[in-house]
Amino acid sequence: MKADDHDYLFKYNLLSASPIADGEVFAAYLNRLPRYVVAGGADLLGVRYSWIFPTAIRSIVEDLAELTGSLEQVLTRNTLFPAVVRFRNADDETWLRGHIFDDYRRGSLSKAGLHNALTRGHIVWKPGICLECLEEDITASRERFWRRDHVLSDIRLCARHGTPIFEFCDACTYNFKRSGRLESPRERCIRGGPLHLRATTRYVRELDLARGWSKLLDSSFAPHVRAPQIALLTVSQAAKIGVVHWKTMYYDRFHQLLAARRMIPLGKSIGFPMQGNELRAALKGRTVFRNPLHGLFALIALYGCWDEVENAMLRPIEPLATFSVPPTTYSPTSYRYRKDYSDELYARSLATFPETCRKYQDLQALHPEYGYTELRRLLPWFNRVALTADRLTANGIQLEPLIDVIDTSGAALVERRGQQFLEEDVKYPITAARLLKGHRAYSRWLRPDAPSRIPLTLAELDKHVESRAMYLRRLLRRCSLGGLLPRVPPDEADTIKSMTDDELESLVWQYYCRAKRRKDAD
Repeated sequence: MKADDHDYLFKYNLLSASPIADGEVFAAYLNRLPRYVVAGGADLLGVRYSWIFPTAIRSIVEDLAELTGSLEQVLTRNTLFPAVVRFRNADDETWLRGHIFDDYRRGSLSKAGLHNALTRGHIVWKPGICLECLEEDITASRERFWRRDHVLSDIRLCARHGTPIFEFCDACTYNFKRSGRLESPRERCIRGGPLHLRATTRYVRELDLARGWSKLLDSSFAPHVRAPQIALLTVSQAAKIGVVHWKTMYYDRFHQLLAARRMIPLGKSIGFPMQGNELRAALKGRTVFRNPLHGLFALIALYGCWDEVENAMLRPIEPLATFSVPPTTYSPTSYRYRKDYSDELYARSLATFPETCRKYQDLQALHPEYGYTELRRLLPWFNRVALTADRLTANGIQLEPLIDVIDTSGAALVERRGQQFLEEDVKYPITAARLLKGHRAYSRWLRPDAPSRIPLTLAELDKHVESRAMYLRRLLRRCSLGGLLPRVPPDEADTIKSMTDDELESLVWQYYCRAKRRKDAD
């Protein structure tokens, strides 16, 4: 504490100011004091993220030591640091301390896990108000203060009273960002309007989430519980209920657990990852969730309620020894078990290879235009295990179909599809790509040697592929029959067949202009 603290308080008329309350947001406490109190204090006013992690508060706390206490007291009683640091390693804890105490460091929300890609665009912070707490959270100078338990927007219930959290309207909140003055909570908005509910939907176990968050903010509660202990609590309970077995994570069992406890809506509302690397690593005990609320949600889901999680944290946490693989057996998901099984399956499939060859030839006779890749997909999975192109060739089986077969089947396909497109009077032009789509001749008809290799297919393409004039005649005739061309009434629709190309283009332009005028009128 500085020797001239009393002079500082006297100079700025702060001798009558009330000390910071236990659980009050530090940045909100500065809002109750004049702007010029601290040289660097003005930098925190109007910055919404300073309510989560204020920055460079060392000089501020030293000037206001009689009102705020020491740096450690401010850190543990008036910030979100105690709860966040439980899910961070030692390096992240040191980084966050430097950000709060000394200088601004970009990426504090990401480092704390409160900026998640799953909740992009999600408002992490907003001042929350519990109407029951308004009558209790009063300082010695009869001023109400903002409680840190209600800072995060994903906390929608009061942990002490179980009542919903309210917020100021958007106009008041946006005005706060500009003015930087949000001194105390109240029953109505700053503009006089009613408060808004933070969430209109009440989810199962939402109160447990709020109670757990409030407990984790208390630095005196289970101070030994940090990231390694939380990881151990998570994986031990996940292994106990069968979500994790032999270090294998079962997504379906975890989702069934969430569905049985009706916690899926709550998880989605806070951006909890229902699958992915982060969930798998956390439930297997390799790491913890970056977002502290996600880690708390996972613990509540695994244990059933916050009371069970609290009891587990207060009990001695013993190292888990259930993942050691027995020396004489293999897990059904281990590499050695899978390798032995795959070798046995390969040997059985190879023993039945003559039967595989017969099935392949039957399919080849049924689909003569198909090649090795297409026929392989049609075989049963057991026959495909030991099937290779070299083995089929060694048994005297022709892999690729003859070019004559490809030409004949391609011509038949073009003729069939061309007639089908004309009968359906499709809106799009009939092109070679549409006529040959999915056939082996699709990749051959543009080659230089195509006329000598697939002449039948090219002949059918010449019959059915439409030029632009053919396509316009077919399209405009349909428009005329529908009454969309004033120049060509329905009874004269057949005259379109004898029009020149210039007349067709003129009709198309007229149809386009008419459609544009109709759209503008609507």
